[in-house]
Amino acid sequence: MGNAYNEDKIVMKRIIQMTITFVISFLFLWFAMQGLDWGIAFSSLSNINIPLILSAVILWLGGYVLRAFRWKIFFTTIKLPTLISFKALIIGFAANNSLPLRAGEVIRAYILKRLQPSISISQGFATVAGERLFDGIAIVGLTLWSVRGLELSGLVDSAVLYSSILFAVAFVVFIIIARYTQQSLLIINKIVKPLPFNIGSKLMPLIEQFLTGLVALQSFTLISKILVFSMMTWIIEAAFYYYSAVSFGLDITFVQATLLMGIINLGIMVPAGPGGMGTFEFITVYLLSSFGFDESLAFSYAVVAHILENGSVILIGVFYLLKMGIGVKEISSEAQVEKVSKH
Repeated sequence: MGNAYNEDKIVMKRIIQMTITFVISFLFLWFAMQGLDWGIAFSSLSNINIPLILSAVILWLGGYVLRAFRWKIFFTTIKLPTLISFKALIIGFAANNSLPLRAGEVIRAYILKRLQPSISISQGFATVAGERLFDGIAIVGLTLWSVRGLELSGLVDSAVLYSSILFAVAFVVFIIIARYTQQSLLIINKIVKPLPFNIGSKLMPLIEQFLTGLVALQSFTLISKILVFSMMTWIIEAAFYYYSAVSFGLDITFVQATLLMGIINLGIMVPAGPGGMGTFEFITVYLLSSFGFDESLAFSYAVVAHILENGSVILIGVFYLLKMGIGVKEISSEAQVEKVSKH
């Protein structure tokens, strides 16, 4: 009876969270569509340079290949094949682009465990968290580079400033924890040990495995390699925005495209629907119109670019899932069981 009640509470909580994220998405989408000339928006679709935008999508997917190579660096004691790294990574991103509440982060760690049993879910999830940290550093760095000499609104300036502080602090914390693992474990153990229902003893094995996923951060050489791959990945993503915008006839510069990439990725940290639905379109229209481009053309570009980048990843992710013969429901349920066990 108690278990059923707890499960109902969890389901209800998730429904509420999902409802809130979708409401946020639709609100941002509604703001993005205000005052549009739909004639211009639809007519712009017939003028797209198809070969150029398809080339941009191929470039975009090339960034995921780089991500797969970067992810391998985190596993210092395990030889992770590139194909396995790519499969787990692309399935995780496909889940993030199609499911709410960034479920793809846990799913990616689960798929990696399934393909490479020697890696626990906690360890895999730690490397995903590490990746997100380096992504943030690369995005903020490129965004700071792109804002030089540009007059922007206070909203954009504030987003860049606070994001810089956030990722700088997170980077320092992660480095300290990675370098002083035993001391960190002692402190964490003192914090979680008093928790009721023996929660602390269940959490500590997971936390220990989580910290093993950050071992790469103990090496300056590995940190440097990860940073290089991170910068290359996000420069490629900026190139996608540049060439896809040019395919729409937008006379954008690469610096502006880099800023667009940065602000979009900082903005979609807002808890919205799957794949940054709504926030992506709002930020794109807001920023491109501040550069002097027509809002209707900017909205049309935002929708197409969003569909292409998310859709291409989802298609590849679903392809690999079908080849593995498993579904998202199975992954989610098994991942929940795995998370409370020690591997």
